[in-house]
Amino acid sequence: MQTLTLLGKSDVTISMIMDVLESKGMFPEIKIVNNLDLPIEHTFNNPKFKWEIINEIIGDTFALGVSNSPIKRKILNTFGEDMNFINLIHNTASISSTTTLEKGCTIHSNVSISAHSHLGKFVSVNRNSSIGHHTNIGDFVSINPSVAIAGHVNIGEGTVIGIGAIVLDHVNIGKNCVIGAGSIVIKDIPDDVVAYGSPCKIVRKTNI
Repeated sequence: MQTLTLLGKSDVTISMIMDVLESKGMFPEIKIVNNLDLPIEHTFNNPKFKWEIINEIIGDTFALGVSNSPIKRKILNTFGEDMNFINLIHNTASISSTTTLEKGCTIHSNVSISAHSHLGKFVSVNRNSSIGHHTNIGDFVSINPSVAIAGHVNIGEGTVIGIGAIVLDHVNIGKNCVIGAGSIVIKDIPDDVVAYGSPCKIVRKTNI
C-alpha cells in the first residue's frame, strides 16, 4: 500500500490511524479528503508520514478519517461505499481467528476480541477495550477506550459506547444509542436513547 486516502478529517482519529499504521511498519502517503474545509485544530503530524489535504477523491485504498458514528454515515452518504475500504488493525490487538470483521473497521492498540464474534462495517474499537465471545457489533458502532463487553452481547447500528463502560453477558443494546462513560449495563437498552449510570438507566431519547 503506497497511498491511503482518508475520507473526512478528525485530527485525533488521524493521529490514531497513523499509530496503527506505524505499529505494522506501514508508512503510506496519506491523502485526507477534507470536503468541509475544516481547520486543523489539533496536530496530527507524524514525521514518519507524508500527508496532504485534498478536496477530491483519488487513490485505490480507503479508510474513514473520523470515528464519530453519525459523521461516518454522513460521509458515506456523500461519497458512497463502493470503494476499497480496508480494515486498520493495530499490531498489539488480539482478534480470534473465528471472529469476522466487515470492511472499514479500525481496531486500536491492546484491543481483545474473543471467539465467534462479528463486527459490522466501519466499526471503531478504541484502545484497551475488550469484546467477549459470540458478540455482534452493528455497523458504524464506536467503542471508546477501556470498554469491557461480555459474551453474547448485541449492539445495534450506530451506537456509541462511552469510555470505561461495562456491558454484561446477554445484554442487547439497540440502534443509535449513546451509553455514557463508566456505565454498567446489566439489562437491555432499546433503540434511540441516551443511557448512563450504574446500573445504566435510560435518560432521554437521542436526537439522531
